[in-house]
Formats: sequence, structure tokens, C-alpha cells
Amino acid sequence: MQPGPRSGVVLVSGDAGIGKTRLLHSLATSAQDHGWLVGVGQCLDLGGSPLPYLPIVEAFGRLEAQSTAVEQALATGYLALRRLLPRHSQGDLEPAPANTTDRSELFEAVHRALSDLAATTPLMLIIEDLHWADQSTRDLLNYLFYRGFPAAVSIVGSYRDEDLHRRHPLRAAVAQWGRLPGVERLVLEAREHPAGEPV
Repeated sequence: MQPGPRSGVVLVSGDAGIGKTRLLHSLATSAQDHGWLVGVGQCLDLGGSPLPYLPIVEAFGRLEAQSTAVEQALATGYLALRRLLPRHSQGDLEPAPANTTDRSELFEAVHRALSDLAATTPLMLIIEDLHWADQSTRDLLNYLFYRGFPAAVSIVGSYRDEDLHRRHPLRAAVAQWGRLPGVERLVLEAREHPAGEPV
């Protein structure tokens, strides 16, 4: 008897243009073909002022769009989550709550929503270009990675190696995440054909 889907985290790194996006797109397509719920979000370079939780908002938007049942479950079951739901937030994406309790409630709502959805259908969350992630997104991912999931929730994140200079905030986060159980790191490297040129 083969084991069912399990939860886990994979951090994919590599230089720009090496194929991270192509790999994640193929992974998302394969997961959906096998009946998984898939939410994909992308961090963007907005000149030093990234919108908080932007890739999480996009990922939840993709999840909402996959079925009316998922949309209704997210919209009605988790009040603290509504500000991250594109179809219900009315575009009101504000900075992370200053109140620690409010932020804790938001993080717990995200964790519970993903866990509840995955209780019936395996779920994959893909976050691209983490080197551009804002502090709020990194903090939320940190919370999710440390908590883990009781159901089959897989989180896959990608980032560019060459962008992580010595003081880049993601550098320390990746080193910390890599020591957690259930977190794996995958480094994509250019292959060379016999003539010595990259493939």
C-alpha cells in the first residue's frame, strides 16, 4: 500500500533563467492533474515598498477560483483571513496589523484554513521569487514552517541565489528554515553538454 500525500516544504534556489519558474509551473500542473488544490503567488520587486502578503493574497485568489465550495469555505469560516481574500477584501490590502494579537489571529487563520482545506483534498502552496518577499510574508511563512500541518499541505518557494547578498533578510531566514524538520532545499545548477557550454 502506497503512502498518501504528506506535508512538507521545499525551497528551490538557482540563478535567474535557470528554470525555476518552468519547474514550478510543471509541478503545479502535475499536482492539479492529480486532484490537488494549488495556490500560486509571486513576490514582486516594487522598488523597496512591497505590498504586505502580496503572494499570499494571489495564492488564495487562485484557491478561491478553483471551486465555489473553496471560496465559500474561505470567506465564511475564517474572519481574520478575509483581508487576504481578493474577492472579499474589496482591494483593501493594508500593512500588517500593528497589534500582535491581530497578526497572530491572521497567521492562525491562514494555518487553519490551509489545514482544513487539505483535510479533504491535498493542497500545494507555491510562492515564487522569495528574494522579493516583504517582511510580513516572510514572518507568515516562518510561522507556517514552524507549525507544520496535520494534513497534506506542501509549500514550495523559489528564490534567486545571486540576489541573496550578505545582508539580505531572506539569507538568514533560509538558513533558519533549512534546519527545520520537513524543510528541504533544492539547488538548480546549470548543466553542461560535452563541449562545455551550459544547456
